[in-house]
Amino acid sequence: MVRGELGVKRRLAELIYNAKSDVFLTDGYPPKYPLAVKSALKAAKKRGIEVRAVSIVRPFKHPEISSSDGSVVEFRTIRASLKRKVDTFDQRLIEGYRSFSGNGCMTIVDDSTAFDIVDDRRDPMKIAGIVFRALGIPGIQKATVERILGLYTRKI
Repeated sequence: MVRGELGVKRRLAELIYNAKSDVFLTDGYPPKYPLAVKSALKAAKKRGIEVRAVSIVRPFKHPEISSSDGSVVEFRTIRASLKRKVDTFDQRLIEGYRSFSGNGCMTIVDDSTAFDIVDDRRDPMKIAGIVFRALGIPGIQKATVERILGLYTRKI
C-alpha cells in the first residue's frame, strides 16, 4: 500500500516503466493519473508496450480535451441508447461507470499486477494506492472493464 499523492504517482510511473507487454488504465474525468504519468506512458509506447489509458466521462458532460491529452488518453462515455438488451450483471457494471466521477484509477500491468488508487480529490495525503498481484485476477479485472467499454460506451 502506498499513501499520499506523490507516492502514488511515483509508484504508478514505476509500474509503467517496468511493464513488459501491456498497460491498461481507467480513470474518471478529468484523467488525473494518466496525465500525471504521461511521459511514462509515452516511453512505454516507444518500447513497444501496448498502452491503453481510458477516461470515463459522465454522460452529458462536455470535456475539454487538448490534442496532447487525446494522444495519450482515450475519452469515452456511456452510450445514450443501447442497441442490445443489457443483462443484470452488465447493468450493475454500467451503473458503476455512470456514477464514476474521477475518484480513483485502476491500472493493470502485464495482466498480472493491479494498482488501484482511491482518491476523494479533497486531501492529497489521504490518497492511497494498493498493488495487488494474484494469478489471473488482474487479467479478469481488465477483461471485464474492456467488455463494458466495448459494449456500452462510445468514444468521444
